[in-house]
Amino acid sequence: MIALILKDLYAIKGQMKSAVYLLLFFMLLAFFFDMGPVVVMCAVLFGALQVITSFTFDEMSKWDKYGLTLPVSRRKIIASKYALSLLLTMGSALILTPLVLLFNLYFKSFSANELFSMLCVISAAAFLMLSVSIPVLLKFGTQKGRLFLFAVVFIPVFFSGFISEYMERFSIYLPSLQTIKLLAYGAPFFMLIPLALSYLVSAKIYSSKEF
Repeated sequence: MIALILKDLYAIKGQMKSAVYLLLFFMLLAFFFDMGPVVVMCAVLFGALQVITSFTFDEMSKWDKYGLTLPVSRRKIIASKYALSLLLTMGSALILTPLVLLFNLYFKSFSANELFSMLCVISAAAFLMLSVSIPVLLKFGTQKGRLFLFAVVFIPVFFSGFISEYMERFSIYLPSLQTIKLLAYGAPFFMLIPLALSYLVSAKIYSSKEF
C-alpha cells in the first residue's frame, strides 16, 4: 500500500508545489491581516482536494488498467486512496498549525483551544466531503463526478440560510458553548464512521468496475 500512496504523491507533486506557494501567500496574509485560522482551514481543505486530483491523473493516464495487472487487490488500491486522504488532510493541519500558533504569539487574537476546535470541525468537514466524493468519482468518473460534488457542496450552503431563519422563527436555540466545543472536538472521530462506510461502498464499486 505504501507504494500506491507514493505513486499518488509523485503524481500530484506538481500540484503540491503550487500548494506550497499558495499557502506561503496565505501565510503572508495571515501575518498582515491576522487570518491565521483561515490558513489552517485552507490547508486542510486543499489537502483533501488533492485526493480528488489523484483520481483525475489516474483517469487521464489510464492507470487502473495497468494497476490491475499488478499483484495488488482492488480493495488495497481503494484503501490506499483513503489512507492518502487521511495523510494529506491531517498532515496539512499538523504542519501549519504550529506556524499559525507562532503567528498568534504576536497577534494574540485567538486561543489555542479556539484554533483546535476550528481545526476539528474543518477536519470533520473534509472527512465528510471525502466520504461522498470518492465513491462518486469512482462511480461516475472525474468529469461527471465534479458536477455531483458541486451539488453536494452547494446545496447545504444554500439551505443553511433557511435553516438559521427557521430556527429563529420557531425559537430553536443552539446548545451551550461548552456542548458545542465538545461536539467540535469529537466531530473528526464521528466522521470516521461515514468514511469507513464510504470505503466499503467504494470497494464494492471498484470491484465490479470494468476498465
